Amino acid sequence: MSTGPGTGAEPLIRLSRKTEYALLALGFLYGRPDAAASLSARDIAAHFRIPPAILAKVMQTLKQHGIVDSLKGVSGGYTVRRDLSEVSLHEILRIFENADALVDCLGPRGAGTGTCEQLECCAIRDPIAALNDAIQDQLRGLSLAKLFSTPAKHTRVPFSRLATADRRIAAPRGDFALKVPLPEDHAIAAVTPEERSPVLPTGGAAT
Repeated sequence: MSTGPGTGAEPLIRLSRKTEYALLALGFLYGRPDAAASLSARDIAAHFRIPPAILAKVMQTLKQHGIVDSLKGVSGGYTVRRDLSEVSLHEILRIFENADALVDCLGPRGAGTGTCEQLECCAIRDPIAALNDAIQDQLRGLSLAKLFSTPAKHTRVPFSRLATADRRIAAPRGDFALKVPLPEDHAIAAVTPEERSPVLPTGGAAT
């Protein structure tokens, strides 16, 4: 995800690639017209141009946490197991991210463990803690179903611009505004049933 033209700035909050790939895969499975039909990790990886081995591990992790089901065999693959209106973004972040707080003293290691030399004289911990709580509340209150239903605000490009390895997969229904950095500087954010076109963020290529 680019942070601004020519700024070279890093994102304020950075998600790991595994988190981003998990959200892409879940959004795609959730939005397909034939959502009850299973889809292999390889097919999902081909659609989004994600390294298959990495996505396979991501899908296995989602299965271990009961988010998806898998079927073996020739026609096997993954389906969404849980109602995504009951799965929060916070839950997915806790599965894939090592950090769950803005600063170390608010994380699992917490205060009083000697991780911060300024802890005893810190004047900003309480307001930062309040900000951290507000962010956590927002993440807990945002379901994946709502996230994937958010209208996309991106510039659409012809499908031919992104020569995906498998064009047989039905595109998700509706729009979901999910911007994720992918290999070769492409960020596929959403697909409408009418256009069947991946999209790029407005204002330049993703980083």
